[in-house]
Amino acid sequence: MKHTRIIACCILPLVLFTAKAAEPESAHALTAKGVQYQCGCDGVAKDYKKAAELYTKASELGDPEAKVYLSGLYRRGLGVKKDYKRAFDLAQTAADQGYPGAVGALGWYYEKGIGVAQNSKKAVEFYEKASKLGDDCSTINLGWAYERGNGVAQSYGKAAELYEKVAAHDNAQAWASLANLYQRGLGVPKNYAKALELAQKSASEGNSYGQSTLGWAYYNGWGVVRDYQKAAELFSLGLERQPTIERCGPQQINTMATKPKSIDDYLALLSNEKRAALEKIREAIRAAAPMAEECISYQIPGFCVGGRLLVSFGAAKNHCAFYPGARPIRIHKDE
Repeated sequence: MKHTRIIACCILPLVLFTAKAAEPESAHALTAKGVQYQCGCDGVAKDYKKAAELYTKASELGDPEAKVYLSGLYRRGLGVKKDYKRAFDLAQTAADQGYPGAVGALGWYYEKGIGVAQNSKKAVEFYEKASKLGDDCSTINLGWAYERGNGVAQSYGKAAELYEKVAAHDNAQAWASLANLYQRGLGVPKNYAKALELAQKSASEGNSYGQSTLGWAYYNGWGVVRDYQKAAELFSLGLERQPTIERCGPQQINTMATKPKSIDDYLALLSNEKRAALEKIREAIRAAAPMAEECISYQIPGFCVGGRLLVSFGAAKNHCAFYPGARPIRIHKDE
Protein backbone atom coordinates (compact mmCIF):
# COMPACT_ATOMS: atom_id res chain seq x y z
CA MET A 1 0.00 0.00 0.00
CA LYS A 2 2.87 2.32 0.86
CA HIS A 3 4.55 1.60 -2.49
CA THR A 4 1.26 2.18 -4.30
CA ARG A 5 0.98 5.63 -2.75
CA ILE A 6 4.59 6.42 -3.73
CA ILE A 7 3.95 5.33 -7.32
CA ALA A 8 0.75 7.37 -7.40
CA CYS A 9 2.57 10.43 -6.08
CA CYS A 10 5.25 10.07 -8.75
CA ILE A 11 3.08 9.10 -11.71
CA LEU A 12 0.07 11.39 -11.17
CA PRO A 13 2.00 14.67 -11.56
CA LEU A 14 3.60 13.27 -14.74
CA VAL A 15 0.19 12.33 -16.14
CA LEU A 16 -1.24 15.73 -15.31
CA PHE A 17 1.80 17.48 -16.85
CA THR A 18 1.50 15.38 -20.03
CA ALA A 19 -2.21 16.10 -20.30
CA LYS A 20 -1.60 19.81 -19.80
CA ALA A 21 1.15 19.84 -22.40
CA ALA A 22 -1.20 18.16 -24.86
CA GLU A 23 -3.90 20.78 -24.39
CA PRO A 24 -4.40 22.88 -27.54
CA GLU A 25 -3.45 26.55 -27.39
CA SER A 26 -6.24 28.88 -26.41
CA ALA A 27 -7.87 31.10 -29.02
CA HIS A 28 -6.45 34.14 -27.27
CA ALA A 29 -2.91 32.73 -27.40
CA LEU A 30 -3.26 31.95 -31.11
CA THR A 31 -4.50 35.47 -31.81
CA ALA A 32 -1.62 36.98 -29.83
CA LYS A 33 0.85 34.95 -31.90
CA GLY A 34 -0.89 36.06 -35.07
CA VAL A 35 -0.41 39.67 -34.07
CA GLN A 36 3.30 39.05 -33.57
CA TYR A 37 3.61 37.61 -37.08
CA GLN A 38 1.50 40.36 -38.60
CA CYS A 39 3.45 43.25 -37.09
CA GLY A 40 6.82 41.52 -37.02
CA CYS A 41 7.34 42.37 -33.37
CA ASP A 42 8.69 40.71 -30.21
CA GLY A 43 11.54 39.17 -32.19
CA VAL A 44 9.22 37.41 -34.65
CA ALA A 45 9.80 37.87 -38.39
CA LYS A 46 6.84 39.40 -40.22
CA ASP A 47 4.82 36.70 -41.97
CA TYR A 48 1.28 37.53 -43.10
CA LYS A 49 0.56 33.98 -44.24
CA LYS A 50 1.47 32.59 -40.81
CA ALA A 51 -0.60 35.32 -39.16
CA ALA A 52 -3.60 34.38 -41.32
CA GLU A 53 -3.20 30.72 -40.38
CA LEU A 54 -3.16 31.53 -36.67
CA TYR A 55 -6.10 33.93 -36.94
CA THR A 56 -8.05 31.26 -38.84
CA LYS A 57 -7.47 28.69 -36.09
CA ALA A 58 -8.44 31.21 -33.40
CA SER A 59 -11.53 32.22 -35.40
CA GLU A 60 -12.62 28.60 -35.63
CA LEU A 61 -12.37 28.50 -31.83
CA GLY A 62 -14.74 31.47 -31.73
CA ASP A 63 -12.38 34.38 -30.95
CA PRO A 64 -14.04 37.57 -32.31
CA GLU A 65 -10.80 39.55 -32.14
CA ALA A 66 -9.10 37.05 -34.45
CA LYS A 67 -12.02 37.30 -36.86
CA VAL A 68 -11.57 41.07 -37.16
CA TYR A 69 -7.81 40.79 -37.68
CA LEU A 70 -8.38 38.07 -40.30
CA SER A 71 -11.01 40.29 -41.89
CA GLY A 72 -8.36 42.99 -42.29
CA LEU A 73 -5.98 40.56 -44.01
CA TYR A 74 -8.67 39.50 -46.49
CA ARG A 75 -9.53 43.14 -47.11
CA ARG A 76 -5.95 43.98 -48.05
CA GLY A 77 -4.92 40.61 -49.51
CA LEU A 78 -2.10 40.05 -47.01
CA GLY A 79 -1.18 36.39 -46.54
CA VAL A 80 -4.45 35.40 -48.20
CA LYS A 81 -6.16 36.11 -51.51
CA LYS A 82 -8.01 39.44 -51.37
CA ASP A 83 -11.69 38.78 -50.74
CA TYR A 84 -13.94 41.69 -49.73
CA LYS A 85 -16.98 39.49 -49.18
CA ARG A 86 -15.03 37.21 -46.87
CA ALA A 87 -13.68 40.27 -45.03
CA PHE A 88 -17.19 41.61 -44.49
CA ASP A 89 -18.60 38.25 -43.41
CA LEU A 90 -15.87 37.76 -40.80
CA ALA A 91 -16.54 41.21 -39.35
CA GLN A 92 -20.27 40.46 -39.33
CA THR A 93 -19.87 37.22 -37.36
CA ALA A 94 -17.59 38.95 -34.85
CA ALA A 95 -20.08 41.82 -34.52
CA ASP A 96 -22.84 39.29 -33.86
CA GLN A 97 -20.77 38.23 -30.86
CA GLY A 98 -20.92 41.82 -29.59
CA TYR A 99 -17.25 42.63 -30.19
CA PRO A 100 -16.95 46.48 -30.36
CA GLY A 101 -14.09 46.50 -32.87
CA ALA A 102 -16.12 44.33 -35.23
CA VAL A 103 -19.15 46.60 -34.99
CA GLY A 104 -16.90 49.52 -35.91
CA ALA A 105 -15.38 47.50 -38.77
CA LEU A 106 -18.84 47.05 -40.25
CA GLY A 107 -19.26 50.82 -40.17
CA TRP A 108 -15.99 51.15 -42.09
CA TYR A 109 -17.06 48.58 -44.68
CA TYR A 110 -20.40 50.30 -45.23
CA GLU A 111 -18.68 53.68 -45.51
CA LYS A 112 -16.20 52.41 -48.10
CA GLY A 113 -18.52 49.94 -49.83
CA ILE A 114 -16.19 47.01 -49.12
CA GLY A 115 -17.94 43.64 -49.42
CA VAL A 116 -21.31 45.39 -49.21
CA ALA A 117 -23.19 48.19 -50.95
CA GLN A 118 -21.88 51.62 -49.89
CA ASN A 119 -24.18 53.25 -47.36
CA SER A 120 -22.97 56.27 -45.35
CA LYS A 121 -26.03 56.38 -43.09
CA LYS A 122 -25.62 52.71 -42.25
CA ALA A 123 -21.94 53.37 -41.52
CA VAL A 124 -22.86 56.10 -39.05
CA GLU A 125 -25.30 53.74 -37.31
CA PHE A 126 -22.54 51.20 -36.72
CA TYR A 127 -20.04 53.86 -35.65
CA GLU A 128 -22.51 55.20 -33.10
CA LYS A 129 -23.21 51.71 -31.77
CA ALA A 130 -19.50 50.84 -31.52
CA SER A 131 -18.72 54.20 -29.95
CA LYS A 132 -21.28 53.54 -27.21
CA LEU A 133 -19.55 50.20 -26.66
CA GLY A 134 -16.31 52.09 -25.98
CA ASP A 135 -14.52 51.66 -29.31
CA ASP A 136 -12.30 54.76 -29.69
CA CYS A 137 -11.61 54.08 -33.35
CA SER A 138 -15.34 54.24 -34.13
CA THR A 139 -15.70 57.43 -32.11
CA ILE A 140 -13.02 59.02 -34.30
CA ASN A 141 -14.73 57.77 -37.46
CA LEU A 142 -18.03 59.14 -36.19
CA GLY A 143 -16.31 62.48 -35.66
CA TRP A 144 -14.99 62.29 -39.20
CA ALA A 145 -18.55 61.69 -40.47
CA TYR A 146 -19.78 64.80 -38.64
CA GLU A 147 -16.80 66.81 -39.87
CA ARG A 148 -17.45 65.84 -43.50
CA GLY A 149 -21.24 65.55 -43.33
CA ASN A 150 -21.11 61.93 -44.49
CA GLY A 151 -24.33 60.12 -43.59
CA VAL A 152 -25.20 62.77 -41.01
CA ALA A 153 -25.76 66.52 -40.86
CA GLN A 154 -22.41 68.30 -40.82
CA SER A 155 -21.39 69.61 -37.40
CA TYR A 156 -17.83 70.69 -36.66
CA GLY A 157 -18.78 71.22 -33.04
CA LYS A 158 -19.95 67.61 -32.70
CA ALA A 159 -16.80 66.39 -34.47
CA ALA A 160 -14.61 68.37 -32.06
CA GLU A 161 -16.54 66.97 -29.10
CA LEU A 162 -15.98 63.40 -30.26
CA TYR A 163 -12.28 63.98 -30.97
CA GLU A 164 -11.84 65.56 -27.53
CA LYS A 165 -13.39 62.50 -25.93
CA VAL A 166 -10.86 60.15 -27.52
CA ALA A 167 -7.93 62.59 -27.18
CA ALA A 168 -8.42 62.29 -23.42
CA HIS A 169 -7.35 58.65 -23.84
CA ASP A 170 -3.97 59.76 -25.29
CA ASN A 171 -4.96 58.74 -28.82
CA ALA A 172 -2.58 60.03 -31.53
CA GLN A 173 -5.24 59.94 -34.27
CA ALA A 174 -7.63 62.01 -32.16
CA TRP A 175 -4.86 64.53 -31.38
CA ALA A 176 -4.24 64.98 -35.10
CA SER A 177 -7.94 65.31 -35.96
CA LEU A 178 -8.43 67.88 -33.22
CA ALA A 179 -5.29 69.77 -34.26
CA ASN A 180 -6.70 70.07 -37.77
CA LEU A 181 -9.86 71.71 -36.41
CA TYR A 182 -7.89 74.15 -34.25
CA GLN A 183 -5.77 75.10 -37.26
CA ARG A 184 -8.87 76.03 -39.24
CA GLY A 185 -11.07 77.26 -36.40
CA LEU A 186 -13.83 74.77 -37.18
CA GLY A 187 -16.04 73.80 -34.25
CA VAL A 188 -13.47 75.35 -31.91
CA PRO A 189 -11.83 78.81 -31.75
CA LYS A 190 -8.82 79.05 -34.06
CA ASN A 191 -5.76 78.40 -31.92
CA TYR A 192 -2.44 77.77 -33.67
CA ALA A 193 -0.57 77.16 -30.42
CA LYS A 194 -3.03 74.46 -29.35
CA ALA A 195 -3.02 72.96 -32.83
CA LEU A 196 0.78 72.83 -32.85
CA GLU A 197 0.91 71.14 -29.45
CA LEU A 198 -1.56 68.46 -30.52
CA ALA A 199 0.05 67.90 -33.92
CA GLN A 200 3.50 67.54 -32.36
CA LYS A 201 2.21 64.97 -29.86
CA SER A 202 0.54 63.00 -32.63
CA ALA A 203 3.52 63.18 -35.00
CA SER A 204 5.91 62.10 -32.24
CA GLU A 205 3.87 58.88 -31.97
CA GLY A 206 4.50 58.21 -35.67
CA ASN A 207 0.91 58.99 -36.71
CA SER A 208 0.77 59.82 -40.42
CA TYR A 209 -2.14 62.26 -40.08
CA GLY A 210 -0.30 64.01 -37.25
CA GLN A 211 2.85 64.30 -39.36
CA SER A 212 0.88 65.80 -42.26
CA THR A 213 -0.99 68.19 -39.96
CA LEU A 214 2.29 69.32 -38.41
CA GLY A 215 3.64 69.72 -41.93
CA TRP A 216 0.89 72.23 -42.71
CA ALA A 217 1.83 74.18 -39.58
CA TYR A 218 5.42 74.56 -40.83
CA TYR A 219 4.27 75.24 -44.40
CA ASN A 220 1.96 78.08 -43.36
CA GLY A 221 3.84 79.33 -40.30
CA TRP A 222 0.94 78.47 -38.00
CA GLY A 223 2.31 78.80 -34.47
CA VAL A 224 5.86 78.13 -35.66
CA VAL A 225 8.47 79.76 -37.89
CA ARG A 226 7.66 78.95 -41.51
CA ASP A 227 9.96 76.22 -42.80
CA TYR A 228 9.17 74.72 -46.21
CA GLN A 229 11.89 72.10 -45.95
CA LYS A 230 10.59 70.85 -42.60
CA ALA A 231 7.09 70.84 -44.03
CA ALA A 232 8.24 68.74 -46.99
CA GLU A 233 9.93 66.24 -44.67
CA LEU A 234 6.78 65.84 -42.60
CA PHE A 235 4.54 65.51 -45.65
CA SER A 236 6.85 62.84 -47.01
CA LEU A 237 6.84 60.94 -43.72
CA GLY A 238 3.05 61.04 -43.55
CA LEU A 239 2.66 59.74 -47.09
CA GLU A 240 5.23 56.98 -46.67
CA ARG A 241 3.73 55.73 -43.44
CA GLN A 242 0.26 55.61 -44.98
CA PRO A 243 -0.09 56.47 -48.69
CA THR A 244 -3.77 57.26 -48.21
CA ILE A 245 -4.47 58.49 -44.70
CA GLU A 246 -6.81 55.95 -43.16
CA ARG A 247 -7.81 57.86 -40.07
CA CYS A 248 -8.78 54.69 -38.19
CA GLY A 249 -9.35 51.50 -40.18
CA PRO A 250 -10.79 48.24 -38.86
CA GLN A 251 -8.74 46.86 -35.94
CA GLN A 252 -5.43 48.15 -37.25
CA ILE A 253 -2.21 46.53 -36.12
CA ASN A 254 0.50 48.95 -35.10
CA THR A 255 3.64 47.71 -36.87
CA MET A 256 5.69 49.83 -34.48
CA ALA A 257 3.99 48.21 -31.50
CA THR A 258 7.12 48.84 -29.47
CA LYS A 259 8.13 52.47 -29.93
CA PRO A 260 11.84 52.58 -30.79
CA LYS A 261 13.98 54.38 -28.22
CA SER A 262 17.16 54.05 -30.25
CA ILE A 263 18.28 53.44 -33.81
CA ASP A 264 19.08 49.84 -32.89
CA ASP A 265 15.50 49.39 -31.65
CA TYR A 266 14.17 50.78 -34.94
CA LEU A 267 16.42 48.58 -37.09
CA ALA A 268 15.45 45.46 -35.13
CA LEU A 269 11.88 45.83 -36.44
CA LEU A 270 12.92 45.75 -40.12
CA SER A 271 13.65 43.05 -42.66
CA ASN A 272 17.28 42.04 -43.16
CA GLU A 273 17.42 43.86 -46.52
CA LYS A 274 16.13 47.18 -45.18
CA ARG A 275 18.20 46.89 -42.02
CA ALA A 276 21.37 46.44 -44.09
CA ALA A 277 20.51 49.44 -46.29
CA LEU A 278 19.88 51.72 -43.32
CA GLU A 279 23.04 50.53 -41.56
CA LYS A 280 25.01 51.79 -44.59
CA ILE A 281 23.30 55.19 -44.33
CA ARG A 282 23.98 55.23 -40.60
CA GLU A 283 27.69 54.55 -41.08
CA ALA A 284 27.95 57.16 -43.85
CA ILE A 285 26.43 59.81 -41.57
CA ARG A 286 28.75 58.85 -38.72
CA ALA A 287 31.76 59.23 -41.02
CA ALA A 288 30.60 62.59 -42.40
CA ALA A 289 29.49 64.05 -39.05
CA PRO A 290 31.40 62.32 -36.23
CA MET A 291 30.26 64.96 -33.74
CA ALA A 292 26.57 64.20 -34.33
CA GLU A 293 24.59 62.14 -31.83
CA GLU A 294 22.09 59.45 -32.71
CA CYS A 295 18.46 60.16 -31.89
CA ILE A 296 14.88 59.19 -32.70
CA SER A 297 12.72 61.94 -34.19
CA TYR A 298 9.04 61.32 -35.01
CA GLN A 299 9.66 57.60 -34.53
CA ILE A 300 12.42 57.34 -37.16
CA PRO A 301 16.25 57.39 -36.79
CA GLY A 302 18.18 60.62 -36.97
CA PHE A 303 21.35 62.44 -35.95
CA CYS A 304 21.35 65.62 -33.89
CA VAL A 305 23.93 68.33 -33.23
CA GLY A 306 23.48 70.55 -30.21
CA GLY A 307 19.99 69.22 -29.66
CA ARG A 308 18.87 70.14 -33.20
CA LEU A 309 18.03 67.56 -35.85
CA LEU A 310 20.70 67.34 -38.55
CA VAL A 311 19.39 64.52 -40.75
CA SER A 312 17.03 61.57 -40.45
CA PHE A 313 16.37 58.38 -42.38
CA GLY A 314 13.93 55.48 -42.37
CA ALA A 315 12.23 52.61 -44.15
CA ALA A 316 9.02 52.90 -46.14
CA LYS A 317 7.01 50.06 -47.66
CA ASN A 318 8.94 49.82 -50.92
CA HIS A 319 12.10 51.84 -50.32
CA CYS A 320 14.39 53.48 -47.80
CA ALA A 321 14.63 57.26 -47.48
CA PHE A 322 17.08 59.94 -46.34
CA TYR A 323 15.85 63.32 -45.04
CA PRO A 324 18.37 66.19 -44.80
CA GLY A 325 17.31 68.77 -42.24
CA ALA A 326 16.62 72.43 -43.03
CA ARG A 327 20.08 73.54 -41.88
CA PRO A 328 22.09 71.27 -44.24
CA ILE A 329 19.83 72.36 -47.10
CA ARG A 330 20.50 76.03 -46.41
CA ILE A 331 24.27 75.52 -46.04
CA HIS A 332 24.63 73.52 -49.27
CA LYS A 333 21.91 75.16 -51.36
CA ASP A 334 24.44 76.48 -53.89
CA GLU A 335 26.20 73.16 -54.36
